[in-house]
Amino acid sequence: MTLAGARGRAMAVAVAACLMLVSLVVPAQVAPQDGTPVTPVGATAQAGPWELVVGEVQTGEAAATAIVDASPGNPAALEGTAYSLVEVTATNVSDAPQRFETGDFLLLGADWAGQRGDLVAPDPALTGTVEPGATLTGYVALAGPDTSPPTILGYDSLTLDGDWADALFALVDGAALPTGEGEATDAGSTVDAAVATGEPVTTGDWSVTVEEVVVGDGVYDLYPASDYRTTALGRFQAGDLSDTDGDGAAGWVAVRVGVTYTGPETAGAFLSSDAFTLAQQDGTAVPNGLFLTAPEPAAEGWYVPGEARKGWLVFEIQVAWDSDAMRFQANRLDGEPRYLLIY
Repeated sequence: MTLAGARGRAMAVAVAACLMLVSLVVPAQVAPQDGTPVTPVGATAQAGPWELVVGEVQTGEAAATAIVDASPGNPAALEGTAYSLVEVTATNVSDAPQRFETGDFLLLGADWAGQRGDLVAPDPALTGTVEPGATLTGYVALAGPDTSPPTILGYDSLTLDGDWADALFALVDGAALPTGEGEATDAGSTVDAAVATGEPVTTGDWSVTVEEVVVGDGVYDLYPASDYRTTALGRFQAGDLSDTDGDGAAGWVAVRVGVTYTGPETAGAFLSSDAFTLAQQDGTAVPNGLFLTAPEPAAEGWYVPGEARKGWLVFEIQVAWDSDAMRFQANRLDGEPRYLLIY
């Protein structure tokens, strides 16, 4: 997900004025629940190639106004949704250029897990490439349920595999990771123990079952003729299971999953397509894996407590894929992945 072009200087001034109104007071100590350190606002967290510091945090009308005014593509917050605006300073401490995307951050509440960022942040936005030794300060625009305020900001890079670069930041006193109310099981806890079609994997918040798998040309035909979001890539790309063009991709695979949200009854949660990846034999995500826009109904979306639905996921198959499994992890900041066979 990329941001729109630069906004005007006058807008930046107006946003800066909004941002001066309110900030949250954060304690020196918080209580992590999964072993990932939780860093207070103003303190530095090591997150892989980054040193990250969270500064001002805006919620309420000030944040909503600044975000809506930042881009015509930012809608007013829907009923039941609240916007937050977070200032982050990032220093690249590696010896190679590193990049931020809008989807690298998400909000967590005391009883909910929010959606990854897909809003255009006001200037200066935290996005783009940062050279070794350089520092970038910018805003991240995020959304979550309005049932309770956000308590934790999570950094969970879309481009840095694994959890070595993850970081958590406390936004309120006593911040802790939300805990699911469902009963987790060990089913599918390793690639070698990946569950078969029709068998569920269950975490504290989610239950997922593979219902159907379609490969190659059949995936292309799942889309109506009027839907060019993925089919614009061409039928050849969908059916090139032998990688005849040598681009490293071996066609498409679509997986229809049954998903039930079993988390806290006080609020729903957003299930991102990024929760699903093709899995390597060692349990990690396939490098450079590409998730394609799925046909309707898609599995991605907001789920209310207890909601069950069936929806599609679509992946571009990488030649490097060396297992028959799909990896599910709703949030790398919380809980272990589960594995489901799709071949």
